[in-house]
Amino acid sequence: MSRAGWIDLVDPDEAELRERTPMTLHARALDRILRPTERADYPRPTLESHGDYVFGVFLVAVAVPEEDRVYYQ
Repeated sequence: MSRAGWIDLVDPDEAELRERTPMTLHARALDRILRPTERADYPRPTLESHGDYVFGVFLVAVAVPEEDRVYYQ
């Protein structure tokens, strides 16, 4: 039987990631977490399979009707 777990971190640094994750993260997931936001359209919601685990970035979309825009929190 496999075991499921949830790791919920907000803006972790590399040391916190290595301390809190029970496995070695795929290079793509690690890069995605540690890369600073460089463009206005990032970060984007993501859900990816990396073999033994699923990597996800979940964001809250916030609508600002009076400015006719949406941004991710």
